[in-house]
Amino acid sequence: QFFMLKRPNAKTKPSIHRIRAVRVGQSDLGARVPATSILRGRTVALFGCGAVGGPIALELAKAGIGELRLFDPDIVDPGPTVRWPLGRSVYGQNKTGALVRHIAANWMHANVVGHRMVIGATPDADDKYPKEGEIQLFEKLLDGVDVIFDATAEVGVQHFLSDWARARGIPFIYASATPGACGGIVARFMPGDGQGCWRCLQHALYTDKTIAEPPFADNGEILPPGCNHPTFTGASFDLVEVSLQAVRVIVRALDDRQPRPESGYAILSFDEGFGVPSWRTGSIPRNDECSCTG
Repeated sequence: QFFMLKRPNAKTKPSIHRIRAVRVGQSDLGARVPATSILRGRTVALFGCGAVGGPIALELAKAGIGELRLFDPDIVDPGPTVRWPLGRSVYGQNKTGALVRHIAANWMHANVVGHRMVIGATPDADDKYPKEGEIQLFEKLLDGVDVIFDATAEVGVQHFLSDWARARGIPFIYASATPGACGGIVARFMPGDGQGCWRCLQHALYTDKTIAEPPFADNGEILPPGCNHPTFTGASFDLVEVSLQAVRVIVRALDDRQPRPESGYAILSFDEGFGVPSWRTGSIPRNDECSCTG
């Protein structure tokens, strides 16, 4: 504790004020979560900062991630904030910018950078690197990344990022929820472990049906007023189950104190009676017709 002496003037008497001191060092904040100390020197690139990706960004910041690079072109619209970690105070702001400022104000040791980027689009004139093509921009923005994470729920983006990560020997993880938030999936792809790739998993889930896909609601999509594309229904308290599991998978992929984890998936479903979440896990089979088998 510190004491401050207020100097008197002609109209006041001397007074002493006690100022409470607190501990905010990195070791002080990390003392309660020693298992996450391995995150301090690691970098994660997170694509998609919506209902699943937004909570992931905050959890990684609280856990002490060394550097977090956020990618999302959207702004904060009022409607989706019923399942987003921030609310009215950031209406109209860019999602990545709002998260960066919120994290900087609350978890000062996390280095977070936001990028407004649409994968597959030409950089805008006001982009930070307007004279570079997308491939050159990607090479620069993903330099030194330890894990690439996809929370966009966009199949084309997942396909692109998984191939990008595989070609460069970077772990790739993706997570998404199903319509109605009846279930979800978190999948991890570790380079060089001999298991199937992202495309192999899609074949197993939706073509060969050798892996049962996550449960979903037939009427789990709506087109709210003001939106130009359907969105899924589902509450934050169900969606956050996917986000929390995703953070665990990221931490496990970065923990070099244990044997390197293999590629695999975790599929979420909820008990119909009590709504208790349950996960089933498995390895990713290789598809003989996939290019990764070569």
